Amino acid sequence: MSAPTYLDAWLSGPDDTRFYTRTYTPPTPPVAVLVFVHGAAEHCGRYTHTHTSLSAEHGIAVFAYDQRGFGKTALDVQNRTPGAAYGKTSWTNQLEDLDWAVRTAQDAFKGVPIFLMGTSMGGGIVIGYLARRNRPSDAESLISGVIAGSPCIKLTREPPKVVIWLALQLARVHPYMLYPVRNNPEDLSRNKETNAAYAGDSLVRTPGSLRSLGDMITEGGRLLTENYAYWPEDTPVLFLHGTADMVTSPVAAQALYEKMPAKNKNMIKYPDARHELHNEPGGVKEEALKAVVDFINLR
Repeated sequence: MSAPTYLDAWLSGPDDTRFYTRTYTPPTPPVAVLVFVHGAAEHCGRYTHTHTSLSAEHGIAVFAYDQRGFGKTALDVQNRTPGAAYGKTSWTNQLEDLDWAVRTAQDAFKGVPIFLMGTSMGGGIVIGYLARRNRPSDAESLISGVIAGSPCIKLTREPPKVVIWLALQLARVHPYMLYPVRNNPEDLSRNKETNAAYAGDSLVRTPGSLRSLGDMITEGGRLLTENYAYWPEDTPVLFLHGTADMVTSPVAAQALYEKMPAKNKNMIKYPDARHELHNEPGGVKEEALKAVVDFINLR
């Protein structure tokens, strides 16, 4: 695979938030631009190999950013916004920030089709961006397709309802109190090397704050029970999920997929694969990458 080639920059977004961003530009005019949203606890740098391949080998530009409340956007003391903190975000912030990212990519790659992709929490966000009553009036026309990798619609191991209720009540008083437990790296993939890198990554912390996690669970459930109906039927969508995912529920993702009114939709399941398809061994990461490229090229 080609060496990583990207431009990193600090850009001002909603609420004057300074976002750490990466732009991967192909050596030839891009066939598309992919706006990418990472998952909880992590940052866009964990996808360098995937984004490099998309750009250098497949002609797809990538615009990625560390979400508000995560990665360098939250933790880089020299460059972050004053007042920024780990986990300090919400579902409303995340949708506003994604809209900003889409329009930033549109300005950078004028006339090039825009696709969205998110993984885990980011998968729920990219679906939620379009599956809502009050989406931006031009959002549907801006987006050529959406890819949801292991989207968080429900957690595989859901906490008891009483625990969720108590956490939501506490979040009203202390919204940005951090969830005290980190993800188990062994749940992420069968790749020991990338799991070890995750465990030692200084930008990886807990999955987020009580508010950000509460929003993730609440809005994921709302996608499944009501907001799916607002999906624009002419916007194609692709779901990718491992059947052995112990973080986000493949059963819930399947249920959402079946409900969505998209005329053009597909769901690909990877037997025995865990949460991070882009790190899974045994040919899974290559198959998942090909599915992304094929989905974009077909459109």
